[in-house]
Amino acid sequence: MHKTRIKFSWQRFITIIQKEFIQISRDKFSARVPIVMPVMMMLLFGYAVNSEVNKLTTAVFDQDKTQESRLYVEKFKSTGYFFIQQEVNSESEVNALIDSGKIKTALIIPTNFARDIKSNKSPTPQLIIDGSDPTVARTALSSGMSISGNYSLDLRQQFLSDKGMGELRAPGVSLNTKVRYNPNMESNRFTVPGLVGLIMQNITIMLTAFALVREKERGTIEQLIVTPIKSIELILGKMIPY
Repeated sequence: MHKTRIKFSWQRFITIIQKEFIQISRDKFSARVPIVMPVMMMLLFGYAVNSEVNKLTTAVFDQDKTQESRLYVEKFKSTGYFFIQQEVNSESEVNALIDSGKIKTALIIPTNFARDIKSNKSPTPQLIIDGSDPTVARTALSSGMSISGNYSLDLRQQFLSDKGMGELRAPGVSLNTKVRYNPNMESNRFTVPGLVGLIMQNITIMLTAFALVREKERGTIEQLIVTPIKSIELILGKMIPY
């Protein structure tokens, strides 16, 4: 005996949609969720979750305590990427702060920092970075290297000036940059539009699941099972109103 194959019926499909609209109008929760939930998720993921990196909490262990070392620390402050939270007196304090998550980076300036500079040697300060967040770590690493490079260039200019050789003048390329459409390079300018589609997709699936569970709770799912309704008609009919 062959089982009769039920064809897709637009009439049944539209009837399910109408039924779902009636249930939504009677259920205040189902009517509010499609409005409130997307707004909350957009605010949460678009603005609360921020991928921009600035004001990284930093501890400084200055073992030299000279004008040169203080100027080097000031270079880190002036960028806006590093926020000098506190100064410590030992490497064990640095490790404890990093391990506890109270700071993201630590700058250790060795002794004889100024003496090495005056002796035309290259001192080796150390920047310790918490790598648990790769985005933060990459920003801190690139910023630290850039700051040290600029500081080294300033020292080279000062050294030549002290020797009476004047400033180092060499041909170079000056890059004029212009950022369009997002001049401040704010991450939420491109994350929020992309999140809209993702949020609406998730909300639609979630509310469709709620609608099917509601049928189960009210005992009407058995009535739907015995009626000649295809699964695709039921699911799409529950989904489209949202």
